Amino acid sequence: MNPNVHLEIYFEGNIDVKATNLKNANPNTTNPLASNLQFYGISPPRDANGIPKFSQTVSLDSGTPSTLAMTFYAPGADITIKGNPDFIGTMVCKSFYANGNVSWHYDRALNTVGEVLDYRIASYVEDTR
Repeated sequence: MNPNVHLEIYFEGNIDVKATNLKNANPNTTNPLASNLQFYGISPPRDANGIPKFSQTVSLDSGTPSTLAMTFYAPGADITIKGNPDFIGTMVCKSFYANGNVSWHYDRALNTVGEVLDYRIASYVEDTR
């Protein structure tokens, strides 16, 4: 993504990608804004009993460069981050797993992006290392 580009991606299936393919250089590569690259997971279709027809997954592998600056709003998706990327942004998902040495940074520029709708915390674990 080049400077001065704001991109929203809506997806219904799965995502399996390396960080090298999701380069956010907006406004620059040193200090990218997560709000300029947004992913929205459309919940998978359901059968007659209301059960999803497939499980939606997002798999992000670090690669080089290892900075991921983006947001994910995919409440029906299982998200996995592999390797040791620096993640800048936020995620709303069904489940989250990271292996390796992931660094997590909340982008404060997201404080003024959009409204919070029907949000509740089901559970969380805080690692106080």
